[in-house]
Amino acid sequence: MDNLKAEQIGSAKWRILAIPFGGPMKDGKDLDGEWFDHDTDIKDRWFKERPVLFHHGMDKTVGNDDLGVEDDLEESKDGWWATMWLDRSHRY
Repeated sequence: MDNLKAEQIGSAKWRILAIPFGGPMKDGKDLDGEWFDHDTDIKDRWFKERPVLFHHGMDKTVGNDDLGVEDDLEESKDGWWATMWLDRSHRY
């Protein structure tokens, strides 16, 4: 996987690697103990938009506040990319 995981497109618009395949741990899992690959069914057609949470909603300050939405999911060799629209009126 290349090092690029996010690219800012506008003041509130980003292209992000929302669901990477593999993770930084030795067993390929992410820091939450989960892993995804090409066979993982993420139900990409179920929703047009998905909520954006910081660190899976586990950050003690931000909690599970909705920070924006992501849409336009696209699968690549590295994982699922999405366009993220941050809610600039959010206090964080």
